[in-house]
Amino acid sequence: MKLAWIFLLLVSFSTRADQLRVGGFIVAPLVTGETAAAPIGGALIEFIEKEVLPNADLHVQWMPPMSVERATVSLRKGEIDVLLMVTGTPEDNPGIGVFSWSYQVAQPYLAVRPNSTLQSINTLDQLKGLTLGWSANSRSDIIALLLQHGARWDMVAGKNWQQLNLHKVAAGHIDGAFFLNQYSPAYVAKQEGIAVRLLPLPLPTVQVHMGYSYKADEEMLARFERAAISAFAGKKYTNFLNDYIAKK
Repeated sequence: MKLAWIFLLLVSFSTRADQLRVGGFIVAPLVTGETAAAPIGGALIEFIEKEVLPNADLHVQWMPPMSVERATVSLRKGEIDVLLMVTGTPEDNPGIGVFSWSYQVAQPYLAVRPNSTLQSINTLDQLKGLTLGWSANSRSDIIALLLQHGARWDMVAGKNWQQLNLHKVAAGHIDGAFFLNQYSPAYVAKQEGIAVRLLPLPLPTVQVHMGYSYKADEEMLARFERAAISAFAGKKYTNFLNDYIAKK
Protein backbone atom coordinates (compact mmCIF):
# COMPACT_ATOMS: atom_id res chain seq x y z
CA MET A 1 0.00 0.00 0.00
CA LYS A 2 2.81 2.39 0.85
CA LEU A 3 4.56 1.84 -2.49
CA ALA A 4 1.28 2.31 -4.34
CA TRP A 5 0.65 5.59 -2.50
CA ILE A 6 4.12 6.88 -3.36
CA PHE A 7 3.59 5.96 -7.03
CA LEU A 8 0.27 7.82 -7.18
CA LEU A 9 1.86 10.83 -5.51
CA LEU A 10 4.67 10.96 -8.06
CA VAL A 11 2.21 10.65 -10.94
CA SER A 12 0.06 13.48 -9.59
CA PHE A 13 3.03 15.89 -9.59
CA SER A 14 4.45 14.85 -12.95
CA THR A 15 4.00 16.89 -16.12
CA ARG A 16 2.11 15.27 -18.94
CA ALA A 17 4.17 14.48 -22.01
CA ASP A 18 1.57 16.15 -24.24
CA GLN A 19 1.22 19.33 -22.18
CA LEU A 20 2.17 22.90 -23.09
CA ARG A 21 2.80 25.48 -20.39
CA VAL A 22 0.94 28.60 -21.49
CA GLY A 23 1.36 31.95 -19.77
CA GLY A 24 0.13 35.49 -20.09
CA PHE A 25 -0.10 38.92 -18.51
CA ILE A 26 -3.45 40.41 -17.56
CA VAL A 27 -5.28 42.26 -20.30
CA ALA A 28 -8.89 41.95 -19.20
CA PRO A 29 -11.24 40.60 -20.44
CA LEU A 30 -8.95 38.66 -22.78
CA VAL A 31 -6.65 37.39 -20.03
CA THR A 32 -7.65 37.69 -16.38
CA GLY A 33 -6.21 36.51 -13.06
CA GLU A 34 -7.42 36.74 -9.50
CA THR A 35 -4.30 35.75 -7.54
CA ALA A 36 -0.66 34.98 -8.19
CA ALA A 37 -1.29 31.35 -7.21
CA ALA A 38 -4.26 30.62 -9.48
CA PRO A 39 -4.02 30.03 -13.25
CA ILE A 40 -5.03 32.69 -15.76
CA GLY A 41 -8.54 32.81 -17.17
CA GLY A 42 -10.57 35.06 -19.42
CA ALA A 43 -12.13 35.10 -22.86
CA LEU A 44 -9.00 34.07 -24.75
CA ILE A 45 -8.36 31.11 -22.45
CA GLU A 46 -11.96 29.92 -22.69
CA PHE A 47 -11.87 30.15 -26.49
CA ILE A 48 -8.66 28.14 -26.70
CA GLU A 49 -10.07 25.47 -24.41
CA LYS A 50 -13.25 25.23 -26.46
CA GLU A 51 -12.02 25.64 -30.03
CA VAL A 52 -8.28 24.90 -30.15
CA LEU A 53 -7.29 22.18 -27.69
CA PRO A 54 -9.86 19.54 -28.73
CA ASN A 55 -8.37 19.63 -32.26
CA ALA A 56 -4.74 19.83 -31.15
CA ASP A 57 -4.70 16.54 -29.21
CA LEU A 58 -2.70 18.03 -26.36
CA HIS A 59 -3.25 19.52 -22.93
CA VAL A 60 -2.35 22.90 -21.48
CA GLN A 61 -1.04 23.90 -18.09
CA TRP A 62 -2.31 27.45 -17.60
CA MET A 63 0.26 29.37 -15.60
CA PRO A 64 -0.51 32.06 -12.98
CA PRO A 65 -0.64 35.67 -14.27
CA MET A 66 2.69 37.40 -14.81
CA SER A 67 3.88 40.91 -15.47
CA VAL A 68 4.81 41.74 -19.06
CA GLU A 69 8.51 41.63 -18.22
CA ARG A 70 8.28 38.38 -16.27
CA ALA A 71 6.28 36.67 -19.01
CA THR A 72 8.84 37.56 -21.66
CA VAL A 73 11.77 36.46 -19.49
CA SER A 74 10.00 33.18 -18.69
CA LEU A 75 9.49 32.52 -22.40
CA ARG A 76 13.16 33.15 -23.17
CA LYS A 77 14.24 30.81 -20.36
CA GLY A 78 11.85 28.07 -21.42
CA GLU A 79 9.88 28.27 -18.17
CA ILE A 80 6.74 28.60 -20.30
CA ASP A 81 6.21 27.28 -23.81
CA VAL A 82 3.66 29.75 -25.22
CA LEU A 83 2.91 33.40 -24.42
CA LEU A 84 -0.59 34.50 -25.37
CA MET A 85 0.10 38.09 -26.40
CA VAL A 86 3.00 39.46 -28.39
CA THR A 87 3.01 42.57 -30.58
CA GLY A 88 5.63 44.01 -32.86
CA THR A 89 7.97 42.25 -35.25
CA PRO A 90 10.30 39.34 -34.42
CA GLU A 91 13.10 41.92 -34.34
CA ASP A 92 11.23 43.70 -31.52
CA ASN A 93 11.16 40.46 -29.51
CA PRO A 94 14.71 39.04 -29.40
CA GLY A 95 15.18 35.61 -27.91
CA ILE A 96 11.63 34.36 -28.46
CA GLY A 97 9.70 32.96 -31.39
CA VAL A 98 6.64 34.74 -32.74
CA PHE A 99 3.97 32.83 -34.64
CA SER A 100 3.48 34.41 -38.07
CA TRP A 101 -0.33 34.42 -37.86
CA SER A 102 -2.28 37.05 -35.99
CA TYR A 103 -5.45 36.20 -34.05
CA GLN A 104 -6.60 39.74 -33.28
CA VAL A 105 -6.44 43.22 -34.75
CA ALA A 106 -6.30 45.81 -31.97
CA GLN A 107 -7.18 49.51 -32.17
CA PRO A 108 -5.37 51.74 -29.63
CA TYR A 109 -7.63 53.82 -27.36
CA LEU A 110 -7.24 56.48 -24.70
CA ALA A 111 -9.51 56.49 -21.64
CA VAL A 112 -10.09 59.98 -20.22
CA ARG A 113 -12.31 61.53 -17.56
CA PRO A 114 -15.84 62.48 -18.68
CA ASN A 115 -14.99 66.18 -18.19
CA SER A 116 -11.75 66.02 -20.18
CA THR A 117 -11.30 68.80 -22.71
CA LEU A 118 -10.41 66.13 -25.26
CA GLN A 119 -13.51 65.40 -27.31
CA SER A 120 -11.72 63.52 -30.05
CA ILE A 121 -8.11 62.91 -31.03
CA ASN A 122 -7.44 63.69 -34.67
CA THR A 123 -3.72 64.24 -34.37
CA LEU A 124 -1.14 63.01 -31.87
CA ASP A 125 -0.06 66.62 -31.34
CA GLN A 126 -3.19 66.99 -29.17
CA LEU A 127 -1.43 64.82 -26.58
CA LYS A 128 1.32 67.40 -26.02
CA GLY A 129 1.77 68.09 -22.31
CA LEU A 130 -0.56 65.30 -21.22
CA THR A 131 0.48 62.55 -18.81
CA LEU A 132 -0.59 59.10 -19.94
CA GLY A 133 -0.57 55.78 -18.14
CA TRP A 134 0.30 52.39 -19.58
CA SER A 135 1.95 49.16 -18.50
CA ALA A 136 5.68 49.15 -17.79
CA ASN A 137 7.80 47.29 -20.35
CA SER A 138 5.26 47.92 -23.10
CA ARG A 139 6.07 48.53 -26.76
CA SER A 140 9.00 50.91 -27.07
CA ASP A 141 8.01 52.15 -30.54
CA ILE A 142 4.64 53.47 -29.35
CA ILE A 143 6.22 54.95 -26.22
CA ALA A 144 8.82 56.77 -28.31
CA LEU A 145 6.27 57.99 -30.87
CA LEU A 146 4.00 59.62 -28.30
CA LEU A 147 7.01 61.15 -26.55
CA GLN A 148 7.97 62.75 -29.86
CA HIS A 149 4.54 64.40 -29.91
CA GLY A 150 5.00 65.85 -26.42
CA ALA A 151 3.15 63.32 -24.27
CA ARG A 152 4.54 62.20 -20.92
CA TRP A 153 4.37 58.63 -19.63
CA ASP A 154 3.57 57.48 -16.11
CA MET A 155 4.04 53.72 -16.29
CA VAL A 156 2.55 51.20 -13.88
CA ALA A 157 4.15 47.83 -13.13
CA GLY A 158 2.29 44.76 -11.93
CA LYS A 159 -0.56 42.49 -12.94
CA ASN A 160 -3.42 44.92 -12.17
CA TRP A 161 -2.03 47.79 -14.25
CA GLN A 162 -5.33 48.34 -16.08
CA GLN A 163 -7.31 48.97 -12.91
CA LEU A 164 -4.56 51.10 -11.39
CA ASN A 165 -4.34 53.35 -14.44
CA LEU A 166 -8.10 53.89 -14.63
CA HIS A 167 -8.25 54.79 -10.94
CA LYS A 168 -5.41 57.26 -11.52
CA VAL A 169 -7.42 58.78 -14.37
CA ALA A 170 -10.50 59.08 -12.15
CA ALA A 171 -8.45 60.71 -9.37
CA GLY A 172 -6.91 63.21 -11.79
CA HIS A 173 -3.36 61.94 -11.28
CA ILE A 174 -2.94 61.31 -15.00
CA ASP A 175 -4.76 62.73 -18.02
CA GLY A 176 -5.51 59.44 -19.75
CA ALA A 177 -4.86 55.71 -19.76
CA PHE A 178 -3.52 54.11 -22.91
CA PHE A 179 -4.95 50.78 -24.07
CA LEU A 180 -3.71 48.77 -27.00
CA ASN A 181 -7.10 47.24 -27.78
CA GLN A 182 -10.69 48.37 -28.04
CA TYR A 183 -12.17 45.84 -25.62
CA SER A 184 -10.27 46.37 -22.38
CA PRO A 185 -11.01 49.97 -21.32
CA ALA A 186 -14.81 49.69 -21.45
CA TYR A 187 -14.77 46.30 -19.74
CA VAL A 188 -12.40 47.28 -16.94
CA ALA A 189 -14.12 50.64 -16.34
CA LYS A 190 -17.46 48.86 -15.98
CA GLN A 191 -16.01 46.28 -13.59
CA GLU A 192 -14.37 49.00 -11.48
CA GLY A 193 -17.35 51.37 -11.54
CA ILE A 194 -15.32 54.18 -13.11
CA ALA A 195 -16.83 56.68 -15.55
CA VAL A 196 -14.59 57.35 -18.55
CA ARG A 197 -14.83 58.49 -22.14
CA LEU A 198 -13.07 56.33 -24.70
CA LEU A 199 -11.28 58.01 -27.60
CA PRO A 200 -9.78 56.10 -30.52
CA LEU A 201 -6.23 57.19 -31.23
CA PRO A 202 -4.93 58.05 -34.72
CA LEU A 203 -2.51 55.14 -34.63
CA PRO A 204 -2.31 52.11 -36.92
CA THR A 205 -4.10 48.99 -35.79
CA VAL A 206 -1.91 46.43 -34.06
CA GLN A 207 -1.60 42.80 -35.03
CA VAL A 208 -1.60 40.60 -31.92
CA HIS A 209 0.34 37.33 -32.13
CA MET A 210 1.31 34.53 -29.77
CA GLY A 211 4.91 33.87 -28.87
CA TYR A 212 6.72 30.61 -28.23
CA SER A 213 9.90 29.45 -26.56
CA TYR A 214 12.75 28.16 -28.68
CA LYS A 215 13.15 25.50 -25.98
CA ALA A 216 9.58 24.16 -26.34
CA ASP A 217 8.78 20.83 -28.00
CA GLU A 218 8.56 21.60 -31.73
CA GLU A 219 6.04 18.85 -32.51
CA MET A 220 3.63 20.02 -29.79
CA LEU A 221 4.00 23.63 -30.94
CA ALA A 222 3.17 22.55 -34.49
CA ARG A 223 0.03 20.73 -33.33
CA PHE A 224 -1.05 23.75 -31.31
CA GLU A 225 -0.36 26.11 -34.21
CA ARG A 226 -2.33 24.07 -36.77
CA ALA A 227 -5.38 23.89 -34.51
CA ALA A 228 -5.11 27.58 -33.55
CA ILE A 229 -4.85 28.83 -37.15
CA SER A 230 -8.04 26.95 -38.00
CA ALA A 231 -9.93 28.05 -34.87
CA PHE A 232 -9.06 31.75 -35.16
CA ALA A 233 -9.85 31.97 -38.88
CA GLY A 234 -12.86 34.08 -39.79
CA LYS A 235 -15.10 35.77 -37.23
CA LYS A 236 -15.49 32.93 -34.71
CA TYR A 237 -13.18 34.44 -32.09
CA THR A 238 -14.54 37.99 -32.52
CA ASN A 239 -18.09 36.74 -32.09
CA PHE A 240 -17.08 34.67 -29.07
CA LEU A 241 -15.35 37.69 -27.50
CA ASN A 242 -18.34 39.99 -28.05
CA ASP A 243 -20.69 37.41 -26.50
CA TYR A 244 -18.31 36.93 -23.57
CA ILE A 245 -18.23 40.67 -22.83
CA ALA A 246 -22.00 41.04 -23.21
CA LYS A 247 -22.59 38.41 -20.55
CA LYS A 248 -20.34 40.06 -17.95
